[in-house]
Amino acid sequence: MGPLVGRKFEGGYKFSPFTVRTTNLAFRFSKEAAGAGAIGSNISAVWVRGRGFETLIGGVLQGRKKFTSGIKGASMLCKMLIWRLAQKVAAAEGVEGIGGEQYGLVKLGVKMTARNEAKEVTRKVLGGWVRNGGDDFAMQE
Repeated sequence: MGPLVGRKFEGGYKFSPFTVRTTNLAFRFSKEAAGAGAIGSNISAVWVRGRGFETLIGGVLQGRKKFTSGIKGASMLCKMLIWRLAQKVAAAEGVEGIGGEQYGLVKLGVKMTARNEAKEVTRKVLGGWVRNGGDDFAMQE
């Protein structure tokens, strides 16, 4: 990340150097502290103020099948529902340009030019970064 130190991009984007520090303290619920019988789990309990709670198993809402279409099987934390909320907030605030657009088109749009430039330069510095595709979807009821 050295080549990015001190570099500033349009839109206020910049790399902020950081230091990784270690400790000898054991996390109360770590495998070491819990003993040899401790195992990981793919179950998550989620609570969001004003929205309630849900249980995710392997990232999927408990009781739903993976890839269930629409919002029926979606967690309140999924990109599609967060994007829908962002659209509602934008509409309430009078921000134009993200109404019915697809998520991926907005990410590549003119309003994201500075962000995308900063990301592209960072990808080149990191080298070998594999882009995560396939996160485009249309916002339909």
